[in-house]
Amino acid sequence: MSVAGRMKGTLVPPGQSGRHVDPNDVHAISIMNLQSWSGHALHAVNATATVIGLIAAAVVLICLCLIYLSGAELTGRIKAKSEALRANPPVMFAKENHSNGEMAVPPSPEASSSRISQLEKDLTAARRTEEAWSSKLSQLQGKLTDVQHSEEAKASRVSQLEGELAKTRQSEQQKTSRLSELESELKTTRRSADQAQAQARRFESEQGPRVITPEQRAQFLEAVRGLSTGKILVSAFFENKETHEFGADLLTLLKEAGFDAVERAPVNFFTTSRPSGGIRIGCQDIAHAPAHFATVRKGFEAIGLNVPNTSIVNAEEDDVVEIQITPKQ
Repeated sequence: MSVAGRMKGTLVPPGQSGRHVDPNDVHAISIMNLQSWSGHALHAVNATATVIGLIAAAVVLICLCLIYLSGAELTGRIKAKSEALRANPPVMFAKENHSNGEMAVPPSPEASSSRISQLEKDLTAARRTEEAWSSKLSQLQGKLTDVQHSEEAKASRVSQLEGELAKTRQSEQQKTSRLSELESELKTTRRSADQAQAQARRFESEQGPRVITPEQRAQFLEAVRGLSTGKILVSAFFENKETHEFGADLLTLLKEAGFDAVERAPVNFFTTSRPSGGIRIGCQDIAHAPAHFATVRKGFEAIGLNVPNTSIVNAEEDDVVEIQITPKQ
């Protein structure tokens, strides 16, 4: 193969390097490249070739049957003729020789025996031919049976693969459906768990002592950073441990935020009213409250505390903001 032939992807006959390649030849070679055919085309060609092969095998089988039957008939006739000759050797006389008035003598027994031997040889040859065709017929029948079995095996394998594919698809659909159900159950379970945790926290908050969590502390300090600060007084309900502990915690937070505590610890006070959150804020003149009054309110709102106003306070100075802690309602 020449270099030009290898580059073109076609075969170049010896001694014809560089010869122009017929495009039709290239097209024919590309057609014979079965790897470039589509699966539908290959299936159609395979089915057509199978049908043609079966028809051709059937035609050959019919021809062999005819040959076998005609050969058997000829053999029978030859055999019958041979037996007739054996039983009644022919007596043959030549035509009368009018020139000399002599008659030809009948054929000798040796000639008859030679004729019979020839017929027997012909019969033997005919029988061999019949046996050969019978053997060939058996082979073709075996091949035809193998082809039929192969086609049946292919059809069975295709049916099996289609069944397995259907089962696989059904299994995938079931897995997808089950996965969707599990995801839905997981979402429902998470939502229920979140609701239960929220309810538990709310119950603990309502039943247990109040505390300022680290998150609330950070939120409060961030909300009041850079705003106005001033004097603060924290009052706790008279001789109540829970209010005094929560008040002390709140006072520490206010000091950390930069407020000036009037008293180092919460002072006792008594009131008959109790706000729902257990905390309220006030000063001497609500209408003219000091600037850091709004700062304290903003800090409470940042940590989720609803703090109502009050004008009844223990602080005597106008610039003091008082925070009163009562039991929860």
